[in-house]
Amino acid sequence: MRKPPACVQCRKRKIGCDRVKPICGNCNKAGKNDCFYPDVPGRYVPSSSTYTSNKNKTHHIEKPVGNLISNYNSIPHSKEATSILQHNPELASLEQIREYNTRLQLLNQDQSRASSSTPTANAQFIPRASTSFENKPVSSANESAAHLNWVQGPAIFDQMTAPYTQEEVLLKEMNFLRKRLLELQEITGKKVQGVDLSYDASLNKSEDYSAIGENGTGSSKKGKSDDKDVKDGISQADLNFSEILDEFKDLDPQFLDYTKVFSIFGSPNLPLDDFNDTPNAIFTNNFLTLRDNFSYNFRKIFLDIMNDNFGTELTKVKKQRIINSTMDLVDGPLQGKDNQLIFPPREITQELITRFISISKEIPILIPILQTRQLFTIIDQHFNNAPIYNPTSLTVNQLISFGQLSFCLLFTYESLASSVLIILKDEQMAAFNELIKFLPQLSKNINSIRIELSKRKGALQKVETLRFLALHKFYQTITTLSSTGFDKINDFVDFDEDVHLALHLGINDEQKDENNMQVWNFIYKSYCWRHYFKGEVPIIMIGDKLNTAPIVDTLLSSDFSFLTYQTEMLQYLQSKDQILSLEKVIRIKDVFRSKFDAQTKRCGLSGSTSIAVNNVIDTIIYRKAMLYITYYLLLQYEVLKDTEKFIEIYKELLQLIQDTIFYIFSNLANKDMAGYEFLYINKLFVTLRLICTLVVALQQRNKYAFTKSAKPNKEKESQASDSQAELFTTILRKLLMLLEDYTKNCKVTGTVLNSTIVQIQTSIAFISLGDRPTLVQNTENDMSTKKGAILQESQKNLGRVANSFENLNLEDFSKFNNTLKNISESLIVGDFYVKRAPFDSPSPETLGVTSETFEKIYNSME
Repeated sequence: MRKPPACVQCRKRKIGCDRVKPICGNCNKAGKNDCFYPDVPGRYVPSSSTYTSNKNKTHHIEKPVGNLISNYNSIPHSKEATSILQHNPELASLEQIREYNTRLQLLNQDQSRASSSTPTANAQFIPRASTSFENKPVSSANESAAHLNWVQGPAIFDQMTAPYTQEEVLLKEMNFLRKRLLELQEITGKKVQGVDLSYDASLNKSEDYSAIGENGTGSSKKGKSDDKDVKDGISQADLNFSEILDEFKDLDPQFLDYTKVFSIFGSPNLPLDDFNDTPNAIFTNNFLTLRDNFSYNFRKIFLDIMNDNFGTELTKVKKQRIINSTMDLVDGPLQGKDNQLIFPPREITQELITRFISISKEIPILIPILQTRQLFTIIDQHFNNAPIYNPTSLTVNQLISFGQLSFCLLFTYESLASSVLIILKDEQMAAFNELIKFLPQLSKNINSIRIELSKRKGALQKVETLRFLALHKFYQTITTLSSTGFDKINDFVDFDEDVHLALHLGINDEQKDENNMQVWNFIYKSYCWRHYFKGEVPIIMIGDKLNTAPIVDTLLSSDFSFLTYQTEMLQYLQSKDQILSLEKVIRIKDVFRSKFDAQTKRCGLSGSTSIAVNNVIDTIIYRKAMLYITYYLLLQYEVLKDTEKFIEIYKELLQLIQDTIFYIFSNLANKDMAGYEFLYINKLFVTLRLICTLVVALQQRNKYAFTKSAKPNKEKESQASDSQAELFTTILRKLLMLLEDYTKNCKVTGTVLNSTIVQIQTSIAFISLGDRPTLVQNTENDMSTKKGAILQESQKNLGRVANSFENLNLEDFSKFNNTLKNISESLIVGDFYVKRAPFDSPSPETLGVTSETFEKIYNSME
């Protein structure tokens, strides 16, 4: 039989089953006594092979699974048997079952040895490629000289929960691997030289930034006191270790082929102060910076300048952040007037909501949980001339109604503030200015209502409360009042309260209540969007059982297949239990593009404004993800020193940057989207910040490309590299000019927009911090100056990391320079650009930071 059926319980839970009867291992551990197997006929393998045992007996593989495994156990340990196993996938699958059963036998053997002095028979394995390892005594890493059996094949492991921290689990795993390596050394007789196998070796080796090797892997050179064991950059220990690994390549021809592995997600750099890694959010600035040496250098220099020149201000900002984070996490009762719900006067509130509904007519489709039709009823029933309320005196329904009203006013502000195409008359502008004054109070209203609802008995059992929480989560993802936008990982604490409450109420299950279905559809889409944008796996939604409600939302219906693929893509990129394949990552990127093209084509056939707005959100999430994935591939080929592939990806990245810039600015002033920009404008600016980061990193590659040698034949390439670096700087200056012109037409300059402008200004100041590194010694002879020391350190660090721009020839530089000129001209025509004075940092030695601007710039660079 090719594969015996798994038990029904394991099939439902979608986990591996060992198929032990009458109760499988998983059900036995979980205490489930209802383990049973489906009555499914097996598929048998034709009896085409015979095997000769030690007693010259022939066995035919044509029996049910029980006899088949029994016969399988009797196959002799010979080269003939090994060859048969390699060419019979049916037996290979049975080998995995056999390995699992052998683990149980070893466990039973240890238990019986402890309880009885009678020796038991050694368990038997069927090695896949070698027969010389089994039953060899190993004492190096074991207390007893028990005979171990070695199988060169995948073992089956069960998932389990353990009361350990992640660090403790890793230490235990490293200790396990250390013992296995010692045992392999003793069995093969080949010793790995120069490798520290102590238990805490990984903790004692700290990789500082200066230890980054030329291959960009950050390998430490500690412990190599003698150069005689190093040949052509490869140590004797590495050669010995490679010889041992070669014995296992029969499992997979690409086994441990580093050119086939997507390994760039392993960070070579240490986390910086207030700049920690985000391994579960791969589409964030923190994650990228710690994996790109040139972005890391920018961040490190920025922090060094802040620490050296603004220590007092830095300490003050850190203390304030601790206070703010504590206030966010602790839902303590507000005191006095801070606990009151206060709204603008009745007439202004009505006028603002009327204006919002008339401008954004399809908001009920885009935000169906915002019950705009009931807002005027709330105002008529509860508002007076001075609408001030004590939340403790209101009912749960009244609290939720006032929450809806507060959110509607906040959305009204975002809609009017984000659009440059909506012109307000004098009286309308007066109402808008009054709304601006109430923004802090409206935020307090939301917090007061959340706290009060958490105190009310039965409030969390209402779908209306779920609507309020879902609106709050959605508002946090689109507001322009955040300091750096939603890309900042700690912008707000996201516990996915809306999804958890929805699952608790069961509205994700199949039902007949269409209103509940609509609420769940919106929550599902919003949840996926906010996690996709950061590159996080929407883990709660994985599994069909969590999303069985019918789709009644037309926007989700058109989006569903595209959202599903993004989950699958992130699941693979976030795989922690397998080595990522470089070829598969490339294939995923290509499929992602085709899925997006199909999604855009479907939306283009509609003509509906709501579907068009929904597609803009999908598009900016897609473009941001593609920028990250393409840049990660660029880093991978740079580490592999594959210049041909690097050029191919670099060309694709530049085109993607150009298209994304055009898409961003075209949607900032699209008359068809007037009034709806607030739904995606935050994401547009966050993506523009990413482009700024990438441009700086590419510019630095050009700047440091030819610092290692000054060969005469590199002179032309060096000049072309200088020209390309200047083009990148010009692109940043033009982006800054466009944003400054955009702010002139804005009614209010939002915090996210201001932060984006500050980041570009700081980046330009960083680029102009020093001249070409080869000239640093001439311009900064006095190394006591902090600027000279920083430039020298930058040149030293980046001079020995992987930089594929060093391998580009003059023809390559000419092609890419033409592409960059086209990008620059598409932003602002050169004749118009030269008429305006370019941006110059007021204090270049501190990257434009002064005591007065420290907090604003420091927060903007987070």
